Amino acid sequence: MTLNEHTMNMFGKNYVINLFENPDGQKFNVVAAKTANLHFHGDIHSHATWFPGMSWQICVCQSCKQHMGWYFRPMGDNVGVDDKKSFIGLVVSKLISAEYLDWVVVPRGEF
Repeated sequence: MTLNEHTMNMFGKNYVINLFENPDGQKFNVVAAKTANLHFHGDIHSHATWFPGMSWQICVCQSCKQHMGWYFRPMGDNVGVDDKKSFIGLVVSKLISAEYLDWVVVPRGEF
């Protein structure tokens, strides 16, 4: 269940951000994405899902193994990873905006 919903401009485009809370009381601002270059980690769970009828699995960065979000897929035995209703919920605070990247990265020859 969404605690709050708002629109945020990221990477030059407006996205709907949902605030969720897990059973441990941790809150996450989450944006839905169809794909992401992440690794699915651990078991698939159907309890404590934010989306009724959907199971979830933790997603981590392939390089640093940091938690980036969750892969949501319809519950059921015959559902594959490529199901059209599946999506990835990315934790907004784990994403880097283009504006931030421009600020952090120093062009070659300027240091």
